[in-house]
Amino acid sequence: MTQLSINPTTSALLLMDFQGFVLNNFLTPTAAAEVVSGAAKLLDAARANNMLTIHVTVDFRPGYPEISPRNKLFSYLKDNGVVVRKRCLSTV
Repeated sequence: MTQLSINPTTSALLLMDFQGFVLNNFLTPTAAAEVVSGAAKLLDAARANNMLTIHVTVDFRPGYPEISPRNKLFSYLKDNGVVVRKRCLSTV
């Protein structure tokens, strides 16, 4: 494997979609545990090196005003009452 070199002063670690809904519905329990464990190790390393870390979660306000009817994936979430603020907890 090729050695990866990252400059922590010019890079950021982006952690995205580490929410129970995403992990539980799109991964097996074993895969989800491995993903969370690996991400936690990356987060620890980034913080130890003073690297900027960015956490992104998906949530919507009641009524889902952010979702266009043309967005098929997010329309499914809207139609099924999924991922509304206060109902979605982050895993990492």
